Amino acid sequence: MRTSIVALPAALLLFSTGALASSICIVPYPGSGYNVTVDCDPVNPQVHDNAWIGYSLTFPPCEGGICGFVREGGINEYGWSISASSTDPFVNSGTLPEVVTSLYLWLHCTAGGGMAAAEFQIEMDDSVFIPVAFTPQNGFLNAGTVTHILVAVGGCPTGPVVAGTWTVLYFGPVSVESESWGNIKAMYR
Repeated sequence: MRTSIVALPAALLLFSTGALASSICIVPYPGSGYNVTVDCDPVNPQVHDNAWIGYSLTFPPCEGGICGFVREGGINEYGWSISASSTDPFVNSGTLPEVVTSLYLWLHCTAGGGMAAAEFQIEMDDSVFIPVAFTPQNGFLNAGTVTHILVAVGGCPTGPVVAGTWTVLYFGPVSVESESWGNIKAMYR
């Protein structure tokens, strides 16, 4: 694989040639067909389809529905996103800074009130992204796997809140605009 360095006015980008457009998307889990969130109604809990925003190297990211807006068959009352930021659920596209990096699963919208559980899967180009671990946060528990998310949480949280962090091996374009030239050269020694 050949590596290229391109100097741009405000940044220096290092990337490997090949397929550069890649995404991580939230999709229904194949075993159950679910991409859903369960609300916190203690008497009659309901299952709701999720709105979601994935992560992409190029804009726009993959997405499905808009939380709180009417769609065919009802309203998407819960929204999830994959972000490169631990403080902003909508950093959903761009190159990542390192080979081992973190991506964050956000419950970004709860138009239907607090949530108790959710199930979905992430799907990605595994030549660019390889999820190594998923670590739940903020009281969320994951009974699924690194790619099959089956979370539950007490206290009926409303968004925005980080539900967990993926540790990801990333083999796509690398943003090195925050690196000094000496650090960039050291990567090749």
